[in-house]
Amino acid sequence: MLEIRKNHPPHHLHFPDAVWKDRAADVMASLARRATGMTGADIEQVVRHARRRARGENRSITYSDIDYVLRCARPPKSDAFSFRIANHEAAHAVVRIYLGVSSIDQITLNGTGGNAYVAGQYDVDETVTEERIMAQIIVFLAGRAAEQELCGGISAHSGGGEKSDLAQATRLAYAIEMTTGLGRYHPLVYRDAKDPFTVLADNPPLVELVDQRLAASYEAARKLVVRHQKAIEYLAGCLLIWETLDGELLERALANVRIILEESS
Repeated sequence: MLEIRKNHPPHHLHFPDAVWKDRAADVMASLARRATGMTGADIEQVVRHARRRARGENRSITYSDIDYVLRCARPPKSDAFSFRIANHEAAHAVVRIYLGVSSIDQITLNGTGGNAYVAGQYDVDETVTEERIMAQIIVFLAGRAAEQELCGGISAHSGGGEKSDLAQATRLAYAIEMTTGLGRYHPLVYRDAKDPFTVLADNPPLVELVDQRLAASYEAARKLVVRHQKAIEYLAGCLLIWETLDGELLERALANVRIILEESS
């Protein structure tokens, strides 16, 4: 059974009806994304609660009524947490754009399972060089760097699993040293492993090489975050309003990000 909480979502994350109507297509897509994982019965309950809210104010149901109920149905997030995650994901996106390492198809604070992420495709036609792989590592570490530089400290959001930012950055740094022929020692020797983390656990010298690459990439990410803080804060603000950016809404936001990046270059 869907639980509808009575707490009101943060005011600054809520758009007035006039804006919802002007952005009808974007809003419908956004509402559909927020309903991901719900059953038909859950959605019927959301609509019933939204209608009840509108009737209580003696008016017709609007998009914002449904938005309100969907927000209240989710576990509440503090403003501080939302601010941190918005800056984290915005930094991933801005650094991706600046370094030109991949496309961006969607940025969300509330994807499937409530996860935040930036979705896109890396250009498989590009020549794989050490510099390009290092740029990908910088992108993975940019979210953590933004937390440190813009949010007052680092959380555990970058770690926690094999698909986490730290895990993917570590996997790439490991590949440079062991499987790509780009390592600093014995580059002609191919040394693959299905589980690089197990190999690292038993190989302190290799850990040192991988850590050196990660540390250099993290320092580069921190510098980019500081340099392009304005672009990151702009995109984070968009995420705090819309939660998910894709389609035309994403295109407009990223166009403005590129303008800001040009101004700061």
